[in-house]
Amino acid sequence: MKVTLAYDTTGLEVELPDKNVKAVLRHRGGKVLNDPAAAIRSALANPIHSDPLAKLAEGRKTACILICDHTRPSPDRLMLPPMLQALESAGIARADILILVATGLHRPSTPQEIERMVGPQVAADYRIENHDARDRDAHAFCCKTADGIAADLDKRYLAAELKLATGFVEPHLMAGFGGGRKMVAPGVASADTICALHSPRILENRRCREGNLAGNPLHDAATEIARTSGLEFIVHVTMDDQRRITGVYAGTPGETFEAAVRGIRPQVTAKLPEPTDIVVTSGGGAPLDASYYQTVKGITAALPAVRPGGVILVASSCSEGLGSEDFVATMTQFKGFEEFRDAILEEEDAKRYFRIDQWQHEQVSHADRKADVILAQSMLSAEDRGRLWIPATEQFAEALAMAFKQQGDDATISVMPDGPYVLVDAPAPPETIF
Repeated sequence: MKVTLAYDTTGLEVELPDKNVKAVLRHRGGKVLNDPAAAIRSALANPIHSDPLAKLAEGRKTACILICDHTRPSPDRLMLPPMLQALESAGIARADILILVATGLHRPSTPQEIERMVGPQVAADYRIENHDARDRDAHAFCCKTADGIAADLDKRYLAAELKLATGFVEPHLMAGFGGGRKMVAPGVASADTICALHSPRILENRRCREGNLAGNPLHDAATEIARTSGLEFIVHVTMDDQRRITGVYAGTPGETFEAAVRGIRPQVTAKLPEPTDIVVTSGGGAPLDASYYQTVKGITAALPAVRPGGVILVASSCSEGLGSEDFVATMTQFKGFEEFRDAILEEEDAKRYFRIDQWQHEQVSHADRKADVILAQSMLSAEDRGRLWIPATEQFAEALAMAFKQQGDDATISVMPDGPYVLVDAPAPPETIF
C-alpha cells in the first residue's frame, strides 16, 4: 500500500505492507466552500451574537487585529481585506489600525513571510508588527486568572479600543483545539505568562489533550484571559486537509470559537476499532513540520491510536532544525526523558527545572511512557539527530524496519497521513494516553 504523508511542501509517498495496515485515519474535511471570500463577507455582516463588524467599529478610534504567525496556514490574505474595509468604512483611520502577529514565543515572522501570510497589498498598505514575548517592557498586567496565573499582555494590543483576531480552528495537543482565545494567550502574552500556562502544574493534567475542552485548565485559563483583555470579535475558518476552507465563523469570541469547534470536530475525527502496534504519522507538512518542536504535535496526536508498548513513527522534514535555543538547551541539559521528568516534577519548587519551550519535551515524554517514538525522514543534521532523546533516521524505510524489528513481522499498523490535524477515536479511555 502506498500512502502520501503530509511532509514539507511536497508530501512523502511511503510504501507499507498491505497485510499489516488495519486503518488509514484521515482528516475527512467538510464541503469545500465555492466562494470563501463571499462567505467571509457574509459572516462579517451576519456575525454570531454580535453586531456586524462595521457597526461594532463605529465610534472607535483605534483597532488591533491579531493574526497567526508563519508556522500556521491561516488564510489571512482572504480574511483581512474585508475586515480592514469594514474598519475604515466605520471611520477608523488606516494609520490607527495595527495588525499584530501573535507569535507567542516563536521567532518573529520575516517581511517575506508576512507578505506571504497577508498578501502584498495588505503588507504594503498597513502597519504590521511582531509580538515579542521576551520584551518585558512591552507588556502590561491584564488580570490574574482564577487559577492564579498572572496575565501580562502586549501593550499595543491592550491599548487598542477595538480588539479583533483572525485564525483557524484545528486540534491542539494541549488546549484541545487551537484558535480563538489562544490568539491572545499565548499569542500576545509575555514569556512569564506563557511559561505559567505551560507549566507542569497545567500540562500534567490529563484533560490537557487533543480534542478536549471540558475541564481543560489551559483552555479555561486562556479563555479567561482573552475575555478579560477585551477581545470583542474574531473571524475564524475551518479547513480540510488541503487547506481549503470548509466553514467561516465570525462574531463574539467565545460563541464563535465554540461554533467552529462544533463544525470541525466531525471533519477531523477518525474512528479506530482498536489501537495498533505501530502508528505511522506525520508532522503535518509545511509550514508546521519545519522544526522538531512543532513535529511533537504529530507524535501526541498518535497516542490514542497506539497500543501500550507499541511504536509511533513520525515523518517530518524539520527543515529549520530542532527549535529554539531554549528547546535545544533542555536536550543538552538532560540525558533522556526519565531524568528530564524527574527534574520538572521535583516536589520542591526551588529545585524544579523550568525553561522556555520545555513543554514540548514534556509532551513527548507522555508519548514515551506509552510507546517508543522514532523520527523518520527528517532533514536534521547528524549532530542534531544525535541530540534527540528518540532515534531518528534519514530514510522512512529504515525507520519502518526498526519498528518491525521491535514489534514483529505481523505487527498491525494504522496510518495518520495528516498527523496533528486528526483526532483519533479509539476504544481505550483517554485517561490512559499517558
